Amino acid sequence: MRILAVGGGSGGHVTPVVAVLREVKKQQPDAEMRFWVDRKFSKQARNVMVSFDSSVRVDVIASGKLRRYHNLSVVRQLLRLRTIVWPNFVDALKVCVGFVQSLVKLIAWRPDVIFTKGGYVCMPGGLAAHVLRIPLVIHDSDAHPGLTNRVLARWADRIGTGAPLEYYPYPKAISRYVGVPIREGFKPYSEQQRRVVKEKLGFPNNRPLVLVTGGGLGAERLNNAVADTISELAQFTSVILITGTGQYAEIRRRLPEDTDQVKVYDFVSDGMIDMLGAADVVVARAGA
Repeated sequence: MRILAVGGGSGGHVTPVVAVLREVKKQQPDAEMRFWVDRKFSKQARNVMVSFDSSVRVDVIASGKLRRYHNLSVVRQLLRLRTIVWPNFVDALKVCVGFVQSLVKLIAWRPDVIFTKGGYVCMPGGLAAHVLRIPLVIHDSDAHPGLTNRVLARWADRIGTGAPLEYYPYPKAISRYVGVPIREGFKPYSEQQRRVVKEKLGFPNNRPLVLVTGGGLGAERLNNAVADTISELAQFTSVILITGTGQYAEIRRRLPEDTDQVKVYDFVSDGMIDMLGAADVVVARAGA
């Protein structure tokens, strides 16, 4: 059995894929699996996949997004040539290139099913799946369905959702509320386990541990809020800040050294279960 998974743009569209593929591997040990991701998140995706199964081939597909700003009128958006119109034109060309890429790759290696997790990288592969009549399964864990999933839902064979179906506009006949795929390791930690993990991470046990994360790409407001108030926070807490890839260099300049009170990471995959289990408080951005 051949399975192609597609997702990108953020960790929320990549790490759940690992949970799905891990379960597939249990049920179909001989399954051949591949993963497609956008270029921007390809480094993190490769690290995640290697930690799961190094035999899973990861390919980069050209893709782009449609910039839409609901607080601006259509006329005002059209007048912003440099920041909206031109980037949208370039990204539309990228989607076309990605569609051709997808067709070529799917003809050379035709999967039995394509699973898309979300992110604009799914558009080229999903459209190619429709053209080639390859079964398409999509999963949506966003609170508000994005444009890509709304388009692909027209041709999907099955749709899984992270929240109850009444929150989504998808056809009920092919949709099912399945929740968000997570790895088996996510479970409550005992007090002893939390103490052991805190010590392993280099934090004292006599302070509450606060974990702040904005996802794979990060959340600028969260990152800046922690950096601006770190002297106050460090007086009575230990802090883990996962900045995401977009702002890591900037935050690292503001917080140059890790201590037993503050540690900064750009992206965490395998260690995330321990960090969440050990944390007394988690501050996170809403999203997939």
